[in-house]
Amino acid sequence: IKYTSFEAENNGGWTYSPAGIVATFSPTGKKCYDLGLAALTMTPAQSITKPVLLTLWSTQSQVTINAGTLYQPTKTGPTINGWTYLEFELPSVTGTITVQGTGKVDEVRLAPKSARMTTYTYEPGFGKTSECDANNRIVYYEYDAFGRIKTIKDQYKNLIKAYEYNYKQ
Repeated sequence: IKYTSFEAENNGGWTYSPAGIVATFSPTGKKCYDLGLAALTMTPAQSITKPVLLTLWSTQSQVTINAGTLYQPTKTGPTINGWTYLEFELPSVTGTITVQGTGKVDEVRLAPKSARMTTYTYEPGFGKTSECDANNRIVYYEYDAFGRIKTIKDQYKNLIKAYEYNYKQ
């Protein structure tokens, strides 16, 4: 299992140019990766013989995966705020996986097809700022100036829950 959202210094098993990390609005967190500057690669320690899913959010639909064979998305999900969910099914991997294209990518996941992954981003001093579930649905968490949770919103920024704090005088 390999994962990155380009937020932390840990690259999640992926290799990429630090110059490609862009601080801008992205589906999860505050950073994403610009494929126009350099490709994103991952070389497994050994050949992967069972089907895996490589999923990501991208600002361009022209993202290709090369893992010995050139792959196009097998599933395209919703486009939200200019970002489109793309899913690639790889029956096996014998060499380096290369993610290439011209747009920005975020929330890059590689896992066995049967795996379920949930990922989170955090803001130090506050808490969880986003959660991307196993179906790649995103929930956002916002906090007030005191670090208390203020709102929870879905991936379309629709309000799910709001909190109001009142003090007895």
